Amino acid sequence: MPTLDATDSASPTVGEILAKWGVDPKTGLNPADVQERLTKYGPNALAEEKKGALAAFVAYFWGPIPWMIEAAALMPLPLRVSIASPPGAVR
Repeated sequence: MPTLDATDSASPTVGEILAKWGVDPKTGLNPADVQERLTKYGPNALAEEKKGALAAFVAYFWGPIPWMIEAAALMPLPLRVSIASPPGAVR
């Protein structure tokens, strides 16, 4: 099977691509060609990444915005000030 080369032309026509891959535009691939290409290249699909429930939950807390929220929530701890306290009140 020939491979497409980006240096051949800037934008090949559909006919050029079909000819390069040896495909008849009216009939498509015969079953033997389909099996050969499936064996050689694999299915035309992306593998799905499955995430566990814990990984999906933890992903909500990973990133710049969650880090800012977490930092804002942790800043009062060294000062021993409750977020719900009125201004100036120290516990």
